[in-house]
Amino acid sequence: RTVSRHQLELLREAVHDDMEKNARPRQEVNSRYISMFRPFEQNRH
Repeated sequence: RTVSRHQLELLREAVHDDMEKNARPRQEVNSRYISMFRPFEQNRH
């Protein structure tokens, strides 16, 4: 099943969780190693 953008906006308004741009609340790091993957952009000719 899918949810429309309008349905998602209605749900966010009903919940009032202040999570406008992120679906999950932040979590404590708790000594975990955090990394970020950014793939290289390739020039295609």
